[in-house]
Formats: sequence, structure tokens, C-alpha cells
Amino acid sequence: MPRKRIRTTSRGMVSKQIMANAANEVLKYGKSIRSVAKVFNICHVTLSRFVKKTTFAEDSPEDTVYPEIGYRSHNRVFNDEFEDKLEAYINHCADLYYGLTTKCVRKMAYQVASYYKLEMPKNWKLNGMAGQEWLISFMSRKNTLAIRKPEPTSLARSMNFNKPNVTKFFNNLLDVMDRFNFQPQDVFNIDETGLTTVHKPTNVIAKKGKKQVGAISSAERGTLVTMCLGVNAIGNAIPPLFIFPLKKYNPAFLKGGPIGSIGASNKSGWMQSEFLNFMEHLVKHTNASETNRKLVLLDNHQSHLSLPVVNFCKENGIVLLTFPPHCSHKLQPLDRSVFGPMKTYFNQACGNWMRSNAGNRIKIYDIPELAKIALEKAATPTNILSGFRVSGIWPVNPDIFGDDEFSPSDVTDRPNPLEVQTQSLASTSSQAALMPEAISNLNLSPATPLTATENAFSPEIVMPYPKSKLAAVPARGGRKRGRTTILTDTPEKIALEEEAKKKLNNKSKPIQKKKPKKNKRLNRKSSCDAISSSEEEDSVCFYCLGKFSQSLPKEQWVQCTSCKMWVHTRCVGDKSKQLFFQCRNCESDTD
Repeated sequence: MPRKRIRTTSRGMVSKQIMANAANEVLKYGKSIRSVAKVFNICHVTLSRFVKKTTFAEDSPEDTVYPEIGYRSHNRVFNDEFEDKLEAYINHCADLYYGLTTKCVRKMAYQVASYYKLEMPKNWKLNGMAGQEWLISFMSRKNTLAIRKPEPTSLARSMNFNKPNVTKFFNNLLDVMDRFNFQPQDVFNIDETGLTTVHKPTNVIAKKGKKQVGAISSAERGTLVTMCLGVNAIGNAIPPLFIFPLKKYNPAFLKGGPIGSIGASNKSGWMQSEFLNFMEHLVKHTNASETNRKLVLLDNHQSHLSLPVVNFCKENGIVLLTFPPHCSHKLQPLDRSVFGPMKTYFNQACGNWMRSNAGNRIKIYDIPELAKIALEKAATPTNILSGFRVSGIWPVNPDIFGDDEFSPSDVTDRPNPLEVQTQSLASTSSQAALMPEAISNLNLSPATPLTATENAFSPEIVMPYPKSKLAAVPARGGRKRGRTTILTDTPEKIALEEEAKKKLNNKSKPIQKKKPKKNKRLNRKSSCDAISSSEEEDSVCFYCLGKFSQSLPKEQWVQCTSCKMWVHTRCVGDKSKQLFFQCRNCESDTD
């Protein structure tokens, strides 16, 4: 590891302008070097060396050429300009969510130095990468670089959070804002999150150097309880809805939970038709009506897109606006500033509960009480207002996201088919306009590799930015792809009604059962149905004495052509493949 030398003098720290003024006093007016150095507080040896290297023009002092000053490393591979471009390249790779590790940066530095034929230490060539000393020195010179642990981000989120999707959402948001003149107290965001009985332990103080430090949790796998929460743009929160993974719901489940909260239950514990209950709960707390409209922002979860929910909201003056798919990590206020701190405080509350109730397990009935502690700390007006502000929803700011936040979508973006067709037609017409003489005069020689002396230095030439191939988009199966829409508008409501009718028609159609295929193999049975019920009681493999009723699924049997007894094919091995199979008893009789 390189040693960072601590400076004991100020030599080499004087600016070039001060050195130039001192040199002018010596060369132009003939003053002594020592007297000028004393006036400018400069070492006289440094000034003498600077004056000797200065090319002074008596006729035009403006044309005087001054040398470079300061200390420079004798074995430095890249100059300042090259290192600035390396820094920009590394930062852009991190913005694309394809950041480079320390070893990748060292390999890239070696490849760039080799491509541009720069002088480099011998250990670079031996190891095929730059040394650790270079990397540490490079990062110490660049204050914008640091070793960070990235957060895992799904490919769907990086693809879908792009400028067109975000622009469509804000266009819909501005549309409903202009139509209904919503105020901040009328703008709500609703979302669900899962709370489990097995918490993530927080940091504790333990013995230094110990390999493993444990913490007690309820079980290895927890039970999930879904919590639905709503907040508005002035910092208020609607009491939550808890969905328990049980067949029947009991109001006693909410004992100790947040004041005004409601509950429901289903087998899975996920949000299903219970979302209608929360919308009724929202109307109760907000007095929403045709004269007092409310705007609700939510994601494209299947329970949010149900026709009963849309009809109820349309009747009660609630406007539903959905986010683009896989964009809630940037556009949803609850995900930006509330649910993250709430999970942290929930884990802390679970840890305190385990310490206070040693030897007991957290049950699903304890979750409302623990969620209340977490919500009081996380769902504060400051956090809620911050979530609406950073997502650009209130105050409405369509330009809240910079180009660097859209960078991950550049890896998988595809050109607009209409634009590609227009460009291809334009290029075809321009090529047709060229005369044969003009084409023959074009310089089509291959490009020569760049050298370090040219100004076109770029690490991208050696290691291009990651880019997906423009292959055909695979057909999607499963549910319909979501999009940002105003669900309560008439066209969207009609589309939901037609989709619901199609589902009913598909359910009403009788299901045709497929006929089982006949087994054509001679003297060989592949399933238990091949042997009649009368033979089933007597069928025993005399090789292993295994009964037919205890056969494994898809286990094959073969019948002896002489004695008509059945045996396992695995017991007789390759003999079962013979056209006329004989068991060993029959073979011995024949012999």
C-alpha cells in the first residue's frame, strides 16, 4: 500500500501566476533573484530554476513562455485529462447500475494503457492489471469516487423507469389536476407492505473478533400479515388495514394496534377483494363525495384494478390514477420515505419484544401492536411530505428526475420503429442520389487505432458501456401488462367491464377432458391401470417380493411369456427389452 507523504514545506505549492510575476521582475527589470524571492516569499532556488526555464520575449512580453511548476510523479501512467475521463467513465457505469469492482477498474486501466501504448510498470504486464497502489492513489486524487455497496435492483425496474413512462404519468397527473383543481389535502397515496413475525435483528454490542454473534428470532420462517396504508400531501395518514392469513376474522386481533385501524382475513394473507374495504374506510375518514373529490395514486396491483373498486370510487368522487409498472421505487411517496424507516423501527420493536418476552414467539396477533410503535415514528408529517416532494407529485414537478436517474434504461432501450423506418428511407434516398464518381472518391480505409498523443482518449473504445442486443421481444404470458391510466375515466372503466365479461365467458365454457393415450408396447405395462383389478391382488414380483399395490409412480412391469407372472423391469434389467421375455424360473426349466 502506498505511503502518503506528509508535507513539511510549502515548496511546489506556489501558483504559476505568482512565479510568472516574480520572473518578470527578474528578467524585465534586472532585479536580483534573492531580493525578488524575499518579496514574493519564494525559495530563491525554485525561482532561479523557474527563470532559467522561462523563454522571455523582450519585444512582446505577452508571448513569454513559462514552464510548468509543482512536483510530478515520475512513474505516473495517466495524466490529469486521462484520469478525468476514467473517472467520468466509472461514474457513468455506476449510473447504469453496472458498476465496476476494484479488480475490473484495475483490468480496465491496464487495457487502456496497452491500447494507447503508454508506459506502465512491469507488474502491470505480469498480472494483466494495474496494481493496488495505482488504484488507491487514483481514488485519493478523485474525490467523487468511493467503494460503495450497491442495492439490488431488478431488471424490470431499470427497464421501465424511463422518460416516456414518467412523462405519461405526469401528463395524466397534470390532466386530473387541471380538471378537478385538487389541493394537497385531496391528494392521497395508497400502498401495501408485508409485516412478518420473523424480524431482522438490529446491531448489538458484542466481543470484538468473535466470528459469529447471534440474536433470537421467533422462527426460521415467518407468517406474513399485509398492512395497507394511505397518506396525503399535507402529512396526514389514514389508519391502516391489516389482513391476517386466517379464514375468519376476529376484531380482537387488532388489540393494541393503531387507533382507528381495521382488519380483514383470507387464506393467503395478501391483498385481494379486501381493497374495497379500505376504500370504504378512506371515504369514511375523508368525506369523499361528488362535491368533495379526492385523488388516489396507487400501483397496478390486480386488487386495485377490480371493477367493484372502480365503480365504488366513481360513485363516491374518488379519482384513481395508477403509476407506470415497476416505477413505484421512484414515484410512490410511501416507498420513498415511509415504508423504509417503518421497517427499521418495526425490527427494533420486534427485538425489544423478544427481550421483554424471553422464550416466547411473536404471533400474528402481536403485529398490530408492534406496527403501531413503528408507524408513530415513521409516518410523521416530515417523512410524508418529503416523499411527495422527492417523487415530484406535490408540488407537481415533472422535471424532478435528472438524466442520470434514467440512465439504467439506456442499456435496454429500443429505437422507435417509426423513427427507424423514417431514417432508413432518408438514408436510402441519399445513397441513391450519390453519383458513381462520388462514391469512388470516398475514403473507406479502416480507422487507425488512436494513440495517447491524440485528444480522442476514451475508455469506452476499449471497454464499451453495457448494451443489450436488439432481439425480438419475447411473448408475455400470464396477466396483462400494466400502464399508467386514470381508472375512473369512462374509456378505462368500459375496458375493465369488457375484460370482466371475457373472464366470465371463459369460466362458463365446459372443460373438455383429454382422452388417455393407449399404450402400444407389447407385454409391458407403464402404469398401474394396465393390470386388471382381479390380477392386482396376486401380482407380486418374485425377484424382490414387491406388491403391485405398492409400486412407485410410473414404475414399469413386464410379463413372462411362459408363466404369465409379472416382475419389475428394474429387477430383470436388460432382459426386459427382449421381445419374448422369460423369467429365470422358466429359463431354468428350459435348460
